[in-house]
Amino acid sequence: MIANKNNQRQKMRPQVKERIDRQIKGEKLYGDAYNAWGEAINFTRSSSNRKRIIPEPLKHYAERYRTGQGLNWNECEVEYLLQKSDPDSVKRFDELVDEINADRERINNEKDVKTVKAILKKVYGLHGHFRDRKI
Repeated sequence: MIANKNNQRQKMRPQVKERIDRQIKGEKLYGDAYNAWGEAINFTRSSSNRKRIIPEPLKHYAERYRTGQGLNWNECEVEYLLQKSDPDSVKRFDELVDEINADRERINNEKDVKTVKAILKKVYGLHGHFRDRKI
């Protein structure tokens, strides 16, 4: 149990613990984190250049859950997720987020599908369920 910013005690909800344990078992990262890459995936699949845009910067692994973009977990649950995740894989995931965010304006302007696909290939390599996914 930890305190949040209002100094209220937060507890790990059993269903969240179960979900984390189940989804991360045998993997280095929690599978839902890959949903953070949805805008990049849509960018590569769009049939219209006008729709090829990554509108907002992508979120880092833990930030996705802290901001409610993911599954709206409390800080205790996010900390548990980080404990269960492989630190090197989390670092690599965040580096790839930084890589695409740093180049996002150019990617959007040039409609650079090739660069986005290259980054997504690296992202997919971080999780067994996605390693064989076609980009």
